[in-house]
Amino acid sequence: MSLIIRYFSHRENKVVTTFYRLLEIEAGDHLTMVTAFQSALEKDGLKIDKLLGIGIDGANVMTGKYNSFSSKLKELIPHLVIVKCVCHSLHLAAEKSLLELPSHIDFLIKECTSWFSKSTDRQVKYRKLFEAM
Repeated sequence: MSLIIRYFSHRENKVVTTFYRLLEIEAGDHLTMVTAFQSALEKDGLKIDKLLGIGIDGANVMTGKYNSFSSKLKELIPHLVIVKCVCHSLHLAAEKSLLELPSHIDFLIKECTSWFSKSTDRQVKYRKLFEAM
C-alpha cells in the first residue's frame, strides 16, 4: 500500500506533498489495510485523530459503505474527509457512456489512435481532411 502525505511545513512555510511510505501488506482486505496504516502512523509518532482527509481509489474495499478502509477509518475519525480518485471516477463515467454507443463506434474510437499513431502519412492525410471539413 503506497502512502503519500500532504502537510503544512512551518519550516518551509508552505504545503508539502511527499512520499511517506510503502507498506507491505499480506492481504487486500479492509482490516489488514487499516491495521497496517495505523501501525505506520503510530511507529512514526503521528496521531491518527489529526488526520483530516484521505484520497483513495474507488475500489469497493477502499470506499464501500460497509467494511471498507474508509468506513473503518471514519469510525475512528468521524471528521475525516474522503476523496475518491477523480481519474478513476472519470474513467468509470467514460466507460459507462460507451455502453450507450453502438459497438462499431466504440471499436472506431479505440482503433483510431493506433491507426494514426503508426503512420505519419495517415496523420497528414487526416489533418488535411479535418481542415477541409
